[in-house]
Amino acid sequence: SVVAASNVGGAWPRAIRLDGAVLCKVVSEDAKTGRHIYESPGYRFTCDARVTDDALRNFSVMFEATRKFGKSLPLGLGGRERDGKLDVFLFSTKLAYVKSGGSPNSAGCFTRGVVLVPMESLGLKQGNTGFSLDTKRDNLVLIHELAHQLTPGAYLQPGALGWFSEGLSEYMAVTPYNWGYFAPDIHGNAVKAFVTSHGEKGQGGRALGTRIQAPKLKDFLLMSYRDFSGKNPNLNYGLGLLITHYFFHMEGGGSGSRVFHFLKGLQAGAQGEAAIAPLLGGGSYEKLEAEISAAWARKGIEIKFGG
Repeated sequence: SVVAASNVGGAWPRAIRLDGAVLCKVVSEDAKTGRHIYESPGYRFTCDARVTDDALRNFSVMFEATRKFGKSLPLGLGGRERDGKLDVFLFSTKLAYVKSGGSPNSAGCFTRGVVLVPMESLGLKQGNTGFSLDTKRDNLVLIHELAHQLTPGAYLQPGALGWFSEGLSEYMAVTPYNWGYFAPDIHGNAVKAFVTSHGEKGQGGRALGTRIQAPKLKDFLLMSYRDFSGKNPNLNYGLGLLITHYFFHMEGGGSGSRVFHFLKGLQAGAQGEAAIAPLLGGGSYEKLEAEISAAWARKGIEIKFGG
């Protein structure tokens, strides 16, 4: 996919807030075919059941805030839009969600450019007038999948697919969020809580503890996605988040210069070792291992690279 007019290398936002109400509209509601289409400014929601106006406005806030957050980061994030909107498909039952390609154990997924979500994941319950909002849910998984939808295809190549593509989605998902407001985790406190235990709210979390045995860094950065998501995904996702956060906020005193060069290389078509070369800053993989370990050691996490 084409990278949006790139803002790579800009200033990191301190806070991202939606201003004003999210305006949503009904495009079509067809009880016969069971196809209901709604739109917010940046999203098109195609549902197999009717959604009430209040519920639509409420969950649209999270979607729109996530989109604004992603586009505010100086990382060249865009979207896979169709007619100017990002597509989300909502399902009234878990069975319908699974039949359409959703994983049975997931609260939402990103596939073929669209996000699939069972309505229960949005805290929606069925009533006489359609699905309405029930309880406040943790949105970690959904924000992770929405982040994937905002990730350009250039960032899904060898050298980035895996540690960075998942690290970025984890980064956005663990950023403290409350009703249309994201507060970027510059100091890594939410990241540390999520990776080492069960997160700041006690929900989710990789629970890896504060002593992490990691593969050799070069092997990890070049790991195929099959291996990344295969034998030990919990470790790989957590480590991917730690390394991604390191490049965003720790390397170079928080300048982000290496990761910005890395992303510009990906946009220009770099892959594999050529893609990750800018992350080394002219040094060796062993030197970078030591730099990452030292930075996280100051936050109380011991990362030992080497298998």
